[in-house]
Amino acid sequence: MYGLPDMIDMGLLEGQTWPTDEHRQVAQNLLIGRPGINNRDQLIEGVSVILKVPEDKITVVTLEELVEIYGFNVNLIS
Repeated sequence: MYGLPDMIDMGLLEGQTWPTDEHRQVAQNLLIGRPGINNRDQLIEGVSVILKVPEDKITVVTLEELVEIYGFNVNLIS
């Protein structure tokens, strides 16, 4: 449903911004073009987890860490 990279900004709540360009890029890579994301609430859910990752960890965070440490719902990307 969300197939264009700029659509990732729809996952931000009102007043939220991306802490870094890397956060936005990780969100795009994980959430855009995924069949498991069927509505904005699911997009917001995924983005909210990515926003929890500290700036000094975002470039090295793994999917396992997103799931185990930050609570990312892997079903969103399957």
